[in-house]
Amino acid sequence: MLNFGPCIPTIQHHIAFSTDSTSTLTLVLNSDISKYILVNGVKYKASKGLITVELEAGVHTITKGDTANLYYMSVE
Repeated sequence: MLNFGPCIPTIQHHIAFSTDSTSTLTLVLNSDISKYILVNGVKYKASKGLITVELEAGVHTITKGDTANLYYMSVE
């Protein structure tokens, strides 16, 4: 599991990571936000600040879509 401190104000370029098996990516943004983040080039919209994406094994990237604060991310 990946856990970040109080807040990463913006994703400047991207966050890259790899998984060995099928995983669930969870991103937590401001709770009042419904902005977009790109995961592997696909746009996902936050619902009440939460984005959940099922990932296959492999290399993944998270790229800033809209400006938002990222408070927490986990890969389980």
